[in-house]
Amino acid sequence: SRIAPSSIPTRSASQPRVNIGNATATGDLDKNIIRRYIRQKLPQIQHCYEKQLVVKPKLAGTVTVQFTISGNGNVVSARASGMGDGDVEGCVAAAIRSIEFPKPTGGGIVNVTYPFTFRTAGE
Repeated sequence: SRIAPSSIPTRSASQPRVNIGNATATGDLDKNIIRRYIRQKLPQIQHCYEKQLVVKPKLAGTVTVQFTISGNGNVVSARASGMGDGDVEGCVAAAIRSIEFPKPTGGGIVNVTYPFTFRTAGE
């Protein structure tokens, strides 16, 4: 007995979501490269949000992360704010700090501001 595809429940509509916004960056590292590395960390960033939803089911908003990439590609500082939830903000900042980017052209530092918008399943 086969199940018709239309009768299989889909979870995508009911999942909390994280959307990444447009970055601003000063320095010699292409924003598309930065975005690609950020996207690799999205599951970890999504987890930061989902674990806090257990405690605060209506939690939603935008976290803006300001971070600095050193000349060797390491994130030397990351600060997140804007959502009003220190647990999510701290977790997202830690996820960003764990990224190793390619070395910026010329070895200079790169300052980046990146917004992440978190929405509950109902939004």
